[in-house]
Amino acid sequence: MFERGLEVLAKSKSVRAGVLAGFKKAWTAIIDSNATTLLAAIVLFYFASGAVRGFGITLSIGVLVSMFTALVVTRLLVEIALRGRRLAKPGVMGLNVGGRLRRRLEERPIDIMSRWRLWFALSGIVLVLAGAGLFLRGLTFGLEFTGGRLIEYQTQEAVDLDALRSELADLGLARAIVQQTGEGNTAIRAGEISASQEDDLESAVEAAGGSATEVRDEFIGPTIGDELRRKAGIALAIGLGVQLLYLAIRFRWTYGASAVVALFHDVVILLGIFAWFGKDIDGVFVAALLTVIGYSINDSVVVFDRIREQRALRPKESISVVANEACLQTVPRTINTGLGALFILVALYLLGGETLTDFALALIVGILIGTYSSVFTAAPVALVFERLSGAEPAPSTGHPAQARPAALAHRTPETAIEAARASPSARPTSPARPRAGSAKRRRRKR
Repeated sequence: MFERGLEVLAKSKSVRAGVLAGFKKAWTAIIDSNATTLLAAIVLFYFASGAVRGFGITLSIGVLVSMFTALVVTRLLVEIALRGRRLAKPGVMGLNVGGRLRRRLEERPIDIMSRWRLWFALSGIVLVLAGAGLFLRGLTFGLEFTGGRLIEYQTQEAVDLDALRSELADLGLARAIVQQTGEGNTAIRAGEISASQEDDLESAVEAAGGSATEVRDEFIGPTIGDELRRKAGIALAIGLGVQLLYLAIRFRWTYGASAVVALFHDVVILLGIFAWFGKDIDGVFVAALLTVIGYSINDSVVVFDRIREQRALRPKESISVVANEACLQTVPRTINTGLGALFILVALYLLGGETLTDFALALIVGILIGTYSSVFTAAPVALVFERLSGAEPAPSTGHPAQARPAALAHRTPETAIEAARASPSARPTSPARPRAGSAKRRRRKR
Protein backbone atom coordinates (compact mmCIF):
# COMPACT_ATOMS: atom_id res chain seq x y z
CA MET A 1 0.00 0.00 0.00
CA PHE A 2 2.77 2.43 0.87
CA GLU A 3 4.60 1.56 -2.36
CA ARG A 4 1.53 2.51 -4.40
CA GLY A 5 1.20 5.65 -2.32
CA LEU A 6 4.79 6.58 -3.15
CA GLU A 7 4.00 6.33 -6.87
CA VAL A 8 1.02 8.66 -6.54
CA LEU A 9 3.01 11.05 -4.34
CA ALA A 10 5.59 11.48 -7.09
CA LYS A 11 2.84 12.90 -9.35
CA SER A 12 0.43 14.69 -7.00
CA LYS A 13 2.96 16.01 -4.43
CA SER A 14 0.24 15.55 -1.78
CA VAL A 15 0.96 13.21 1.11
CA ARG A 16 -2.69 12.64 1.90
CA ALA A 17 -3.61 11.97 -1.74
CA GLY A 18 -0.65 9.62 -2.12
CA VAL A 19 -1.41 7.57 0.98
CA LEU A 20 -5.14 7.25 0.35
CA ALA A 21 -4.58 6.39 -3.31
CA GLY A 22 -2.08 3.77 -2.20
CA PHE A 23 -4.77 2.03 -0.15
CA LYS A 24 -7.18 2.18 -3.08
CA LYS A 25 -4.77 0.95 -5.75
CA ALA A 26 -3.35 -1.86 -3.61
CA TRP A 27 -6.79 -3.30 -2.84
CA THR A 28 -6.93 -5.82 -5.69
CA ALA A 29 -3.39 -7.08 -5.10
CA ILE A 30 -4.08 -7.56 -1.38
CA ILE A 31 -7.33 -9.42 -2.02
CA ASP A 32 -5.94 -11.72 -4.71
CA SER A 33 -2.67 -12.57 -2.95
CA ASN A 34 -4.33 -13.26 0.39
CA ALA A 35 -7.22 -15.13 -1.22
CA THR A 36 -4.85 -17.63 -2.85
CA THR A 37 -3.05 -18.20 0.46
CA LEU A 38 -6.34 -18.55 2.35
CA LEU A 39 -7.68 -21.07 -0.16
CA ALA A 40 -4.55 -23.19 0.24
CA ALA A 41 -4.84 -22.98 4.04
CA ILE A 42 -8.48 -24.12 3.96
CA VAL A 43 -7.55 -27.07 1.75
CA LEU A 44 -4.76 -28.06 4.16
CA PHE A 45 -7.23 -27.91 7.05
CA TYR A 46 -9.83 -30.15 5.39
CA PHE A 47 -7.64 -32.68 3.58
CA ALA A 48 -4.43 -32.91 5.63
CA SER A 49 -3.93 -34.13 9.20
CA GLY A 50 -1.51 -33.78 12.07
CA ALA A 51 1.04 -30.97 11.99
CA VAL A 52 0.17 -30.01 8.39
CA ARG A 53 -3.45 -29.49 9.34
CA GLY A 54 -2.38 -27.39 12.31
CA PHE A 55 -0.29 -25.27 9.99
CA GLY A 56 -3.38 -24.71 7.83
CA ILE A 57 -5.30 -23.43 10.87
CA THR A 58 -2.46 -21.14 11.91
CA LEU A 59 -2.04 -19.83 8.37
CA SER A 60 -5.76 -19.08 8.02
CA ILE A 61 -5.80 -17.10 11.25
CA GLY A 62 -2.64 -15.26 10.27
CA VAL A 63 -4.00 -14.25 6.86
CA LEU A 64 -7.29 -12.96 8.25
CA VAL A 65 -5.62 -11.02 11.06
CA SER A 66 -3.04 -9.59 8.66
CA MET A 67 -5.71 -8.39 6.24
CA PHE A 68 -7.71 -6.80 9.07
CA THR A 69 -4.72 -4.96 10.49
CA ALA A 70 -3.50 -3.83 7.06
CA LEU A 71 -6.86 -2.63 5.72
CA VAL A 72 -8.53 -1.37 8.90
CA VAL A 73 -6.08 -0.74 11.73
CA THR A 74 -3.26 0.61 9.58
CA ARG A 75 -5.59 2.88 7.62
CA LEU A 76 -7.14 4.19 10.84
CA LEU A 77 -3.71 5.04 12.25
CA VAL A 78 -2.69 6.67 8.99
CA GLU A 79 -5.88 8.79 8.92
CA ILE A 80 -5.14 9.96 12.46
CA ALA A 81 -1.53 10.76 11.57
CA LEU A 82 -2.55 12.76 8.49
CA ARG A 83 -4.58 15.16 10.64
CA GLY A 84 -1.41 16.57 12.19
CA ARG A 85 0.99 18.71 10.21
CA ARG A 86 4.08 17.29 11.86
CA LEU A 87 3.26 13.72 10.91
CA ALA A 88 1.83 14.41 7.44
CA LYS A 89 5.24 14.45 5.80
CA PRO A 90 6.71 11.98 3.29
CA GLY A 91 9.70 11.16 5.50
CA VAL A 92 7.60 10.53 8.59
CA MET A 93 5.06 8.40 6.68
CA GLY A 94 7.85 6.33 5.11
CA LEU A 95 7.06 7.48 1.57
CA ASN A 96 10.69 8.24 0.75
CA VAL A 97 11.81 4.62 0.97
CA GLY A 98 12.82 3.22 -2.40
CA GLY A 99 12.33 6.49 -4.25
CA ARG A 100 15.90 6.59 -5.53
CA LEU A 101 15.67 3.05 -6.90
CA ARG A 102 12.35 3.79 -8.57
CA ARG A 103 13.68 6.91 -10.27
CA ARG A 104 16.73 5.01 -11.48
CA LEU A 105 14.55 2.29 -12.99
CA GLU A 106 12.43 4.94 -14.71
CA GLU A 107 15.45 6.75 -16.16
CA ARG A 108 17.43 3.60 -17.03
CA PRO A 109 14.93 0.78 -17.45
CA ILE A 110 16.12 -2.81 -17.67
CA ASP A 111 14.73 -4.87 -20.52
CA ILE A 112 13.79 -8.03 -18.64
CA MET A 113 11.38 -9.63 -21.07
CA SER A 114 13.67 -9.62 -24.11
CA ARG A 115 16.26 -11.57 -22.06
CA TRP A 116 13.87 -14.35 -21.07
CA ARG A 117 16.17 -16.98 -22.57
CA LEU A 118 18.94 -15.85 -20.22
CA TRP A 119 16.69 -16.08 -17.15
CA PHE A 120 15.44 -19.50 -18.21
CA ALA A 121 19.01 -20.69 -18.73
CA LEU A 122 20.05 -19.51 -15.25
CA SER A 123 17.03 -21.16 -13.66
CA GLY A 124 17.70 -24.33 -15.65
CA ILE A 125 21.29 -24.53 -14.41
CA VAL A 126 20.23 -24.07 -10.79
CA LEU A 127 17.43 -26.64 -11.20
CA VAL A 128 19.90 -29.17 -12.63
CA LEU A 129 22.23 -28.66 -9.66
CA ALA A 130 19.32 -28.99 -7.24
CA GLY A 131 18.10 -32.13 -9.00
CA ALA A 132 21.60 -33.57 -8.83
CA GLY A 133 21.60 -33.04 -5.07
CA LEU A 134 18.26 -34.80 -4.74
CA PHE A 135 19.40 -37.69 -6.92
CA LEU A 136 22.95 -38.15 -5.61
CA ARG A 137 22.60 -37.32 -1.92
CA GLY A 138 18.88 -37.67 -1.34
CA LEU A 139 16.86 -36.14 1.47
CA THR A 140 17.70 -36.83 5.12
CA PHE A 141 14.43 -37.32 6.97
CA GLY A 142 14.21 -36.36 10.63
CA LEU A 143 12.62 -38.04 13.62
CA GLU A 144 9.07 -37.16 12.62
CA PHE A 145 9.52 -39.24 9.45
CA THR A 146 11.79 -42.03 10.67
CA GLY A 147 10.97 -42.50 14.36
CA GLY A 148 13.59 -43.01 17.07
CA ARG A 149 14.04 -43.35 20.79
CA LEU A 150 12.06 -41.65 23.56
CA ILE A 151 13.53 -41.21 27.04
CA GLU A 152 11.55 -39.49 29.79
CA TYR A 153 13.07 -38.22 33.05
CA GLN A 154 11.51 -37.09 36.30
CA THR A 155 13.63 -34.32 37.81
CA GLN A 156 13.80 -32.72 41.23
CA GLU A 157 13.51 -29.20 39.84
CA ALA A 158 11.99 -27.64 36.73
CA VAL A 159 14.28 -27.99 33.72
CA ASP A 160 15.28 -25.06 31.54
CA LEU A 161 14.51 -26.62 28.14
CA ASP A 162 16.60 -24.13 26.15
CA ALA A 163 19.64 -24.74 28.32
CA LEU A 164 19.16 -28.49 28.01
CA ARG A 165 18.91 -28.23 24.21
CA SER A 166 22.21 -26.37 24.16
CA GLU A 167 23.81 -29.10 26.29
CA LEU A 168 22.49 -31.81 23.96
CA ALA A 169 23.84 -29.92 20.94
CA ASP A 170 27.30 -30.07 22.49
CA LEU A 171 26.85 -33.83 22.91
CA GLY A 172 26.12 -34.30 19.21
CA LEU A 173 22.33 -34.47 19.64
CA ALA A 174 21.44 -31.11 18.11
CA ARG A 175 18.38 -32.55 16.36
CA ALA A 176 16.95 -34.08 19.54
CA ILE A 177 13.43 -32.93 20.43
CA VAL A 178 13.12 -31.78 24.05
CA GLN A 179 9.64 -31.33 25.47
CA GLN A 180 7.89 -31.11 28.82
CA THR A 181 5.17 -33.66 29.48
CA GLY A 182 1.87 -33.08 31.24
CA GLU A 183 3.26 -34.55 34.47
CA GLY A 184 6.10 -32.01 34.52
CA ASN A 185 8.69 -34.52 33.33
CA THR A 186 11.22 -33.94 30.59
CA ALA A 187 10.91 -36.06 27.43
CA ILE A 188 13.75 -36.34 24.91
CA ARG A 189 13.29 -37.79 21.45
CA ALA A 190 16.34 -38.59 19.38
CA GLY A 191 17.59 -41.04 16.78
CA GLU A 192 20.17 -43.64 17.60
CA ILE A 193 21.75 -43.08 21.03
CA SER A 194 24.92 -44.91 22.02
CA ALA A 195 25.62 -46.10 25.56
CA SER A 196 28.10 -43.28 26.20
CA GLN A 197 25.66 -40.71 24.83
CA GLU A 198 22.95 -42.07 27.10
CA ASP A 199 25.15 -41.55 30.17
CA ASP A 200 26.03 -38.05 29.01
CA LEU A 201 22.34 -37.38 28.36
CA GLU A 202 21.39 -38.32 31.91
CA SER A 203 24.21 -36.16 33.29
CA ALA A 204 22.98 -33.19 31.25
CA VAL A 205 19.44 -33.63 32.57
CA GLU A 206 20.72 -33.82 36.15
CA ALA A 207 22.78 -30.67 35.64
CA ALA A 208 19.69 -28.85 34.38
CA GLY A 209 17.13 -30.13 36.90
CA GLY A 210 18.89 -31.76 39.83
CA SER A 211 18.57 -35.48 40.50
CA ALA A 212 16.85 -37.29 37.62
CA THR A 213 15.03 -40.58 37.48
CA GLU A 214 14.34 -42.36 34.21
CA VAL A 215 10.63 -43.21 34.01
CA ARG A 216 10.36 -44.32 30.37
CA ASP A 217 12.68 -45.56 27.64
CA GLU A 218 11.16 -46.92 24.45
CA PHE A 219 11.40 -46.90 20.68
CA ILE A 220 8.70 -44.91 18.89
CA GLY A 221 7.46 -44.82 15.33
CA PRO A 222 7.40 -41.77 13.06
CA THR A 223 4.93 -39.03 13.97
CA ILE A 224 4.72 -38.12 10.28
CA GLY A 225 4.06 -41.56 8.85
CA ASP A 226 3.14 -42.74 5.39
CA GLU A 227 -0.54 -41.90 5.88
CA LEU A 228 0.19 -38.35 6.98
CA ARG A 229 2.62 -37.83 4.10
CA ARG A 230 0.05 -39.16 1.64
CA LYS A 231 -2.65 -36.85 2.97
CA ALA A 232 -0.27 -33.90 2.98
CA GLY A 233 0.66 -34.59 -0.65
CA ILE A 234 -3.00 -34.81 -1.67
CA ALA A 235 -3.77 -31.58 0.19
CA LEU A 236 -0.89 -29.76 -1.51
CA ALA A 237 -1.98 -30.99 -4.94
CA ILE A 238 -5.58 -29.89 -4.35
CA GLY A 239 -4.40 -26.56 -2.95
CA LEU A 240 -2.28 -25.86 -6.03
CA GLY A 241 -5.21 -26.81 -8.25
CA VAL A 242 -7.54 -24.44 -6.40
CA GLN A 243 -4.99 -21.63 -6.65
CA LEU A 244 -4.53 -22.28 -10.35
CA LEU A 245 -8.29 -22.14 -10.89
CA TYR A 246 -8.61 -18.91 -8.89
CA LEU A 247 -5.81 -17.21 -10.81
CA ALA A 248 -7.31 -18.39 -14.10
CA ILE A 249 -10.64 -16.80 -13.15
CA ARG A 250 -9.22 -13.58 -11.74
CA PHE A 251 -6.49 -13.18 -14.36
CA ARG A 252 -5.89 -15.65 -17.20
CA TRP A 253 -5.00 -19.33 -17.24
CA THR A 254 -1.55 -18.36 -18.49
CA TYR A 255 -0.91 -16.43 -15.27
CA GLY A 256 -2.07 -19.30 -13.07
CA ALA A 257 0.09 -21.82 -14.94
CA SER A 258 3.16 -19.56 -14.75
CA ALA A 259 2.63 -19.09 -10.99
CA VAL A 260 2.64 -22.88 -10.53
CA VAL A 261 5.81 -23.15 -12.66
CA ALA A 262 7.53 -20.53 -10.49
CA LEU A 263 6.35 -22.36 -7.38
CA PHE A 264 7.79 -25.66 -8.64
CA HIS A 265 11.03 -23.80 -9.43
CA ASP A 266 11.29 -22.47 -5.84
CA VAL A 267 10.43 -25.76 -4.10
CA VAL A 268 12.87 -27.88 -6.12
CA ILE A 269 15.74 -25.46 -5.51
CA LEU A 270 15.02 -25.32 -1.77
CA LEU A 271 14.88 -29.13 -1.50
CA GLY A 272 18.07 -29.44 -3.54
CA ILE A 273 19.96 -27.04 -1.28
CA PHE A 274 18.89 -28.97 1.82
CA ALA A 275 19.91 -32.21 0.12
CA TRP A 276 23.40 -30.91 -0.70
CA PHE A 277 23.94 -29.64 2.86
CA GLY A 278 22.54 -32.81 4.41
CA LYS A 279 19.93 -30.94 6.47
CA ASP A 280 17.14 -32.88 8.14
CA ILE A 281 13.65 -32.82 6.64
CA ASP A 282 11.38 -32.67 9.68
CA GLY A 283 8.19 -31.02 10.85
CA VAL A 284 9.91 -27.65 11.19
CA PHE A 285 11.10 -27.83 7.59
CA VAL A 286 7.59 -28.78 6.41
CA ALA A 287 6.26 -25.59 8.07
CA ALA A 288 9.01 -23.54 6.40
CA LEU A 289 8.30 -25.16 3.01
CA LEU A 290 4.59 -24.35 3.23
CA THR A 291 5.48 -20.76 4.17
CA VAL A 292 7.77 -20.49 1.13
CA ILE A 293 4.96 -21.78 -1.10
CA GLY A 294 2.63 -19.07 0.18
CA TYR A 295 5.29 -16.39 -0.25
CA SER A 296 6.04 -17.48 -3.82
CA ILE A 297 2.39 -17.35 -4.87
CA ASN A 298 1.91 -14.02 -3.09
CA ASP A 299 4.83 -12.38 -4.87
CA SER A 300 3.73 -13.68 -8.28
CA VAL A 301 0.18 -12.40 -7.76
CA VAL A 302 1.49 -8.89 -6.99
CA VAL A 303 3.39 -8.84 -10.29
CA PHE A 304 0.41 -10.22 -12.23
CA ASP A 305 -1.91 -7.64 -10.67
CA ARG A 306 0.33 -4.84 -11.92
CA ILE A 307 0.48 -6.38 -15.40
CA ARG A 308 -3.32 -6.64 -15.47
CA GLU A 309 -3.67 -3.01 -14.40
CA GLN A 310 -1.22 -1.74 -17.03
CA ARG A 311 -2.81 -3.85 -19.79
CA ALA A 312 -6.21 -2.32 -18.98
CA LEU A 313 -4.72 1.18 -19.30
CA ARG A 314 -2.79 0.40 -22.50
CA PRO A 315 -4.63 -2.41 -24.30
CA LYS A 316 -3.08 -1.72 -27.73
CA GLU A 317 0.53 -1.91 -26.61
CA SER A 318 2.65 -5.04 -26.76
CA ILE A 319 2.32 -7.20 -23.69
CA SER A 320 6.08 -7.61 -23.53
CA VAL A 321 6.52 -3.84 -23.07
CA VAL A 322 3.65 -3.61 -20.58
CA ALA A 323 4.86 -6.62 -18.59
CA ASN A 324 8.41 -5.28 -18.50
CA GLU A 325 7.32 -1.93 -17.07
CA ALA A 326 4.97 -3.65 -14.60
CA CYS A 327 7.83 -5.80 -13.31
CA LEU A 328 10.09 -2.78 -12.91
CA GLN A 329 7.36 -0.94 -11.00
CA THR A 330 7.04 -3.82 -8.50
CA VAL A 331 10.78 -4.25 -7.93
CA PRO A 332 11.01 -1.65 -5.09
CA ARG A 333 8.04 -3.22 -3.31
CA THR A 334 9.49 -6.72 -3.69
CA ILE A 335 12.91 -5.68 -2.40
CA ASN A 336 11.50 -3.77 0.60
CA THR A 337 9.20 -6.63 1.57
CA GLY A 338 11.95 -9.21 1.20
CA LEU A 339 14.49 -7.18 3.17
CA GLY A 340 12.00 -6.64 6.00
CA ALA A 341 11.61 -10.40 6.37
CA LEU A 342 15.31 -11.15 5.85
CA PHE A 343 16.39 -8.88 8.71
CA ILE A 344 14.29 -10.92 11.13
CA LEU A 345 15.26 -14.28 9.66
CA VAL A 346 19.00 -13.55 9.70
CA ALA A 347 18.74 -12.57 13.36
CA LEU A 348 16.76 -15.76 14.01
CA TYR A 349 19.39 -17.81 12.18
CA LEU A 350 22.26 -16.31 14.16
CA LEU A 351 20.60 -16.06 17.58
CA GLY A 352 17.74 -18.56 17.52
CA GLY A 353 19.73 -21.63 18.55
CA GLU A 354 20.08 -25.04 16.96
CA THR A 355 16.37 -25.79 16.88
CA LEU A 356 15.49 -22.76 14.72
CA THR A 357 18.59 -22.60 12.51
CA ASP A 358 17.27 -24.85 9.74
CA PHE A 359 13.84 -23.20 9.87
CA ALA A 360 15.39 -19.74 9.39
CA LEU A 361 17.73 -21.05 6.67
CA ALA A 362 14.83 -22.55 4.71
CA LEU A 363 12.90 -19.28 4.85
CA ILE A 364 15.95 -17.19 3.89
CA VAL A 365 16.59 -19.38 0.84
CA GLY A 366 12.89 -19.45 -0.03
CA ILE A 367 12.47 -15.66 0.13
CA LEU A 368 15.57 -15.04 -1.99
CA ILE A 369 14.45 -17.57 -4.61
CA GLY A 370 10.84 -16.37 -4.50
CA THR A 371 11.88 -12.75 -4.98
CA TYR A 372 13.91 -13.74 -8.03
CA SER A 373 11.33 -16.06 -9.56
CA SER A 374 8.38 -13.66 -9.29
CA VAL A 375 10.08 -11.22 -11.68
CA PHE A 376 12.53 -13.33 -13.70
CA THR A 377 10.58 -16.61 -13.92
CA ALA A 378 6.84 -16.13 -13.42
CA ALA A 379 6.46 -13.04 -15.64
CA PRO A 380 8.58 -14.36 -18.56
CA VAL A 381 6.81 -17.74 -18.38
CA ALA A 382 3.44 -15.95 -18.50
CA LEU A 383 4.64 -14.04 -21.57
CA VAL A 384 5.70 -17.29 -23.28
CA PHE A 385 2.31 -18.85 -22.50
CA GLU A 386 0.57 -15.77 -23.89
CA ARG A 387 2.47 -16.14 -27.14
CA LEU A 388 1.74 -19.87 -27.33
CA SER A 389 -1.96 -19.17 -26.83
CA GLY A 390 -1.91 -16.60 -29.65
CA ALA A 391 -2.64 -13.59 -27.43
CA GLU A 392 0.75 -12.02 -28.19
CA PRO A 393 2.71 -12.52 -31.43
CA ALA A 394 6.31 -13.58 -31.02
CA PRO A 395 8.89 -10.89 -31.84
CA SER A 396 10.87 -11.23 -35.03
CA THR A 397 14.27 -12.91 -34.76
CA GLY A 398 17.13 -10.55 -34.02
CA HIS A 399 14.85 -7.70 -32.94
CA PRO A 400 13.87 -8.27 -29.33
CA ALA A 401 11.24 -6.04 -27.83
CA GLN A 402 12.92 -3.08 -26.25
CA ALA A 403 11.55 -1.81 -22.98
CA ARG A 404 10.73 1.85 -23.11
CA PRO A 405 11.27 4.04 -20.05
CA ALA A 406 8.47 3.90 -17.52
CA ALA A 407 8.48 7.69 -17.39
CA LEU A 408 7.14 7.72 -20.97
CA ALA A 409 4.32 5.30 -20.21
CA HIS A 410 1.92 8.05 -19.19
CA ARG A 411 3.28 10.89 -21.30
CA THR A 412 0.84 13.66 -22.07
CA PRO A 413 0.42 15.14 -25.59
CA GLU A 414 2.11 18.38 -24.48
CA THR A 415 5.24 16.58 -23.27
CA ALA A 416 5.24 14.46 -26.42
CA ILE A 417 5.25 17.60 -28.59
CA GLU A 418 8.08 19.08 -26.55
CA ALA A 419 10.06 15.86 -26.86
CA ALA A 420 9.51 15.83 -30.61
CA ARG A 421 10.77 19.40 -30.92
CA ALA A 422 13.83 18.62 -28.82
CA SER A 423 14.58 15.43 -30.74
CA PRO A 424 17.66 15.62 -33.02
CA SER A 425 15.74 13.72 -35.67
CA ALA A 426 13.25 16.57 -35.97
CA ARG A 427 14.12 18.80 -38.94
CA PRO A 428 12.67 22.27 -39.63
CA THR A 429 10.67 22.27 -42.79
CA SER A 430 10.56 25.18 -45.22
CA PRO A 431 7.21 26.91 -45.77
CA ALA A 432 5.18 25.69 -48.70
CA ARG A 433 5.73 27.72 -51.88
CA PRO A 434 2.77 28.80 -54.03
CA ARG A 435 2.37 26.89 -57.24
CA ALA A 436 3.65 28.58 -60.42
CA GLY A 437 0.32 28.77 -62.24
CA SER A 438 -1.68 30.19 -59.37
CA ALA A 439 -0.83 33.86 -60.17
CA LYS A 440 -1.84 33.48 -63.83
CA ARG A 441 -5.23 31.99 -62.90
CA ARG A 442 -5.96 34.88 -60.53
CA ARG A 443 -5.21 37.46 -63.32
CA ARG A 444 -7.56 35.68 -65.75
CA LYS A 445 -10.40 35.76 -63.20
CA ARG A 446 -9.98 39.50 -62.85
